[in-house]
Amino acid sequence: MSEARLREYMLKNIDDQGHFCRVEAHDSQPGIPDISYTIQGFNGWIELKYGSRGKPPVLRKMQWVWFRRNVKQGGNPLIFVGIQGMETTRYGLIHGSKYDDLYRHRSILPWINAMDRHWDGQVRWPEFLYALKCPKSLLTRR
Repeated sequence: MSEARLREYMLKNIDDQGHFCRVEAHDSQPGIPDISYTIQGFNGWIELKYGSRGKPPVLRKMQWVWFRRNVKQGGNPLIFVGIQGMETTRYGLIHGSKYDDLYRHRSILPWINAMDRHWDGQVRWPEFLYALKCPKSLLTRR
Protein backbone atom coordinates (compact mmCIF):
# COMPACT_ATOMS: atom_id res chain seq x y z
CA MET A 1 0.00 0.00 0.00
CA SER A 2 1.02 3.63 -0.40
CA GLU A 3 -0.30 7.02 0.70
CA ALA A 4 -2.24 7.20 -2.57
CA ARG A 5 -3.91 3.85 -1.82
CA LEU A 6 -4.56 4.95 1.76
CA ARG A 7 -6.37 8.03 0.38
CA GLU A 8 -8.36 5.85 -2.04
CA TYR A 9 -9.34 3.49 0.79
CA MET A 10 -10.47 6.39 2.96
CA LEU A 11 -12.42 8.23 0.26
CA LYS A 12 -14.05 5.07 -1.06
CA ASN A 13 -15.63 4.65 2.35
CA ILE A 14 -16.46 8.20 3.45
CA ASP A 15 -16.48 10.53 0.41
CA ASP A 16 -20.28 10.74 0.47
CA GLN A 17 -20.23 11.88 4.13
CA GLY A 18 -18.62 15.28 3.54
CA HIS A 19 -16.61 17.46 1.20
CA PHE A 20 -13.03 16.18 0.80
CA CYS A 21 -10.38 17.96 -1.28
CA ARG A 22 -7.00 16.63 -2.23
CA VAL A 23 -4.48 19.41 -1.64
CA GLU A 24 -1.52 19.77 -3.98
CA ALA A 25 0.19 22.96 -2.82
CA HIS A 26 3.73 21.75 -2.25
CA ASP A 27 5.30 24.60 -4.23
CA SER A 28 3.25 27.44 -2.74
CA GLN A 29 2.67 26.06 0.77
CA PRO A 30 5.15 23.33 1.69
CA GLY A 31 4.07 21.06 4.51
CA ILE A 32 0.33 21.51 4.07
CA PRO A 33 -1.62 18.27 4.73
CA ASP A 34 -2.88 16.07 1.92
CA ILE A 35 -6.64 16.47 2.49
CA SER A 36 -8.88 19.32 3.57
CA TYR A 37 -12.42 18.45 4.52
CA THR A 38 -15.75 19.79 5.68
CA ILE A 39 -18.24 17.56 7.50
CA GLN A 40 -21.43 19.01 8.97
CA GLY A 41 -19.89 22.47 9.26
CA PHE A 42 -16.55 21.35 10.68
CA ASN A 43 -13.43 22.07 8.61
CA GLY A 44 -10.24 20.16 9.13
CA TRP A 45 -7.02 18.77 7.71
CA ILE A 46 -5.72 15.22 7.31
CA GLU A 47 -2.13 14.24 6.58
CA LEU A 48 -1.77 10.73 5.16
CA LYS A 49 1.17 8.53 6.16
CA TYR A 50 1.98 4.95 5.36
CA GLY A 51 4.74 2.70 6.56
CA SER A 52 5.74 -0.81 7.48
CA ARG A 53 7.64 -2.38 10.32
CA GLY A 54 10.78 -2.10 8.19
CA LYS A 55 10.15 1.40 6.86
CA PRO A 56 8.28 3.74 9.22
CA PRO A 57 6.35 6.80 8.03
CA VAL A 58 8.30 10.06 8.02
CA LEU A 59 7.08 13.51 8.98
CA ARG A 60 9.15 15.93 6.91
CA LYS A 61 10.51 19.18 8.34
CA MET A 62 8.05 21.46 6.51
CA GLN A 63 5.17 19.25 7.66
CA TRP A 64 6.48 19.59 11.23
CA VAL A 65 6.54 23.38 10.78
CA TRP A 66 2.98 23.40 9.39
CA PHE A 67 1.65 21.26 12.26
CA ARG A 68 3.45 23.37 14.86
CA ARG A 69 1.95 26.60 13.50
CA ASN A 70 -1.54 25.16 13.09
CA VAL A 71 -1.69 23.58 16.55
CA LYS A 72 -0.28 26.74 18.15
CA GLN A 73 -3.29 28.64 16.77
CA GLY A 74 -5.75 26.12 18.18
CA GLY A 75 -6.02 23.90 15.12
CA ASN A 76 -6.83 20.22 15.35
CA PRO A 77 -5.21 18.64 12.29
CA LEU A 78 -5.13 14.87 12.05
CA ILE A 79 -2.79 12.23 10.72
CA PHE A 80 -4.32 9.09 9.20
CA VAL A 81 -1.67 6.42 9.19
CA GLY A 82 -1.46 2.86 7.93
CA ILE A 83 1.24 0.53 9.19
CA GLN A 84 1.69 -2.72 7.27
CA GLY A 85 2.37 -5.59 9.65
CA MET A 86 3.21 -9.21 9.00
CA GLU A 87 -0.41 -10.32 8.66
CA THR A 88 -2.56 -7.19 8.66
CA THR A 89 -2.45 -3.43 8.43
CA ARG A 90 -3.02 -1.30 11.50
CA TYR A 91 -4.80 1.94 10.70
CA GLY A 92 -4.77 4.83 13.13
CA LEU A 93 -5.76 8.43 13.67
CA ILE A 94 -3.31 10.68 15.46
CA HIS A 95 -4.13 14.15 16.74
CA GLY A 96 -1.76 16.66 15.17
CA SER A 97 -0.57 17.92 18.55
CA LYS A 98 1.74 14.88 18.63
CA TYR A 99 3.73 16.16 15.65
CA ASP A 100 6.90 16.73 17.66
CA ASP A 101 7.33 13.13 18.81
CA LEU A 102 6.64 11.82 15.32
CA TYR A 103 9.17 14.16 13.74
CA ARG A 104 11.95 13.48 16.23
CA HIS A 105 11.74 9.68 16.23
CA ARG A 106 12.49 7.75 13.06
CA SER A 107 11.10 4.37 14.09
CA ILE A 108 7.74 2.62 13.95
CA LEU A 109 7.00 2.42 17.69
CA PRO A 110 6.32 6.17 18.23
CA TRP A 111 3.76 6.04 15.40
CA ILE A 112 1.98 3.05 16.91
CA ASN A 113 2.06 4.58 20.40
CA ALA A 114 0.77 7.93 19.09
CA MET A 115 -2.39 6.42 17.57
CA ASP A 116 -5.30 7.89 19.48
CA ARG A 117 -7.66 5.47 17.73
CA HIS A 118 -6.60 2.38 15.83
CA TRP A 119 -8.14 -0.46 13.89
CA ASP A 120 -6.52 -3.70 12.80
CA GLY A 121 -7.28 -4.83 9.27
CA GLN A 122 -10.24 -2.56 8.62
CA VAL A 123 -11.26 0.92 9.77
CA ARG A 124 -14.56 1.33 11.61
CA TRP A 125 -15.77 4.25 9.51
CA PRO A 126 -18.49 5.64 11.85
CA GLU A 127 -15.85 5.96 14.58
CA PHE A 128 -13.41 7.50 12.09
CA LEU A 129 -16.01 10.07 10.94
CA TYR A 130 -16.85 10.99 14.52
CA ALA A 131 -13.16 11.73 15.14
CA LEU A 132 -13.05 13.98 12.05
CA LYS A 133 -16.02 15.97 13.33
CA CYS A 134 -14.74 16.02 16.92
CA PRO A 135 -10.94 15.80 16.71
CA LYS A 136 -10.44 16.83 20.33
CA SER A 137 -12.17 13.57 21.27
CA LEU A 138 -8.94 11.87 20.20
CA LEU A 139 -7.11 13.53 23.06
CA THR A 140 -8.98 11.38 25.57
CA ARG A 141 -7.99 7.76 25.02
CA ARG A 142 -10.68 5.13 25.16
